[in-house]
Amino acid sequence: MKDETMKKAVRDLKKQLKYKSVEKEGYELTRHVADGHAGSVFAARKAGEDYALKIMSPKLFPGGLMYRLFFQERHGYYDDNAVEAAYWRGKVANRVTRLVDSEIEILDTHEKSKEFKGFYRRFIKHESAKTSEEAELVLEKVTKLKDFFNEIGMPSWSFNPDYPFFKDRKDNMRLNGKKMIIIDYESAVLTPSKDGFMDLDPVDFDSVARYISEHQIGLADKLGKEEFEVLTGSLEKCKHYTELWHSSEKRTLQKIMSKKELQKTIDNLVNEGILLKEETGNLNSNEMTNYVLKNLGVHLAIGFTVGLFTGPIPVGLFPRGAWTIGNRIYHEIKRNKEKAKIHSIGVLGWSSIPIPVMNYFGYLLPLKKINETNALVYGEHITRVMKGKSLGEYLNSKGKVTRGLVKKAIIPKDKRSFYEKNEAKNEY
Repeated sequence: MKDETMKKAVRDLKKQLKYKSVEKEGYELTRHVADGHAGSVFAARKAGEDYALKIMSPKLFPGGLMYRLFFQERHGYYDDNAVEAAYWRGKVANRVTRLVDSEIEILDTHEKSKEFKGFYRRFIKHESAKTSEEAELVLEKVTKLKDFFNEIGMPSWSFNPDYPFFKDRKDNMRLNGKKMIIIDYESAVLTPSKDGFMDLDPVDFDSVARYISEHQIGLADKLGKEEFEVLTGSLEKCKHYTELWHSSEKRTLQKIMSKKELQKTIDNLVNEGILLKEETGNLNSNEMTNYVLKNLGVHLAIGFTVGLFTGPIPVGLFPRGAWTIGNRIYHEIKRNKEKAKIHSIGVLGWSSIPIPVMNYFGYLLPLKKINETNALVYGEHITRVMKGKSLGEYLNSKGKVTRGLVKKAIIPKDKRSFYEKNEAKNEY
């Protein structure tokens, strides 16, 4: 279901429930419970049991707008693969927790909704901590669970007491006597992973799988054979849908900025004979190199952010130009001569070229003056991620003038013969 269609369906459902209950997917939806950052919650009944239907339909503000501006992304819950990954991640969390402490429960995701982008779970009527003693009990349990999840590679932000918004999520942790129940674990929040990606509540799948393997007997005894199979199957499905999310074209910026993906590019350049192994030791080696790379990242982010609204129309050159000019003026005023030179006329001109990919290369000009190898690596890396082909292959599809400019601006003199050789082969 498309985003706007989903929002309309949620609005219509709210209106209907003001007058009577609604039958959906074998459930009787009885009332609208609440709206939140991620979507809407509805009370439901099935076979005499109380359930909650959580429909993922984030609001434009702050969620939708924040993701566009800061992550160059649509909110994770707009993506079917992200919602699938969240559903299965909740099932994994519920089951691995059982071995840690029988008095801690992460509420299981009961059933996916076929009509809405969301899922059903048990409806919990227990309340959150009311007294200082109950608050201390909750803190003790979430600290224990946080340490465990961090150790095995599961996200813990939704109950982590170290996070600044922990107090705001008090209602997420309910008490049934001495038992603590976390009612909302699954999410599609973008968080930096250890590989440098912006990931969906990043799971270290290898680490979690290793933990399950090492504790297979204990988990199987605690869960039973059937539930243990649900655990392992859910982990595989969570991994599968997370990988599908990453494979989307929307992940382009994250791939460019990922240290893991950059290392793939470097390894490929070595294997292809463009770089020598010993040349890779000088990358990102000083403060000015890192400063230039940060500005390169900003130009990439500006382009991708604008592209979310305009599609392939190359209007990103205007805010990129404003960034360059603004930084030049700022550093001139501050008398930071070295940094002011980074934001040069050459960068401004190159960033204004209305040629896709090429207009992201502006800050490669000062980068080449500092570190020729770095400029070549990032020119190759941007092209390979965005176009799925090497810089040489991409240049062969361009005219002689463009090829000449790029080679002079980005490719070190001692490397140009490699590109000229490939160019000659292509023309032949």
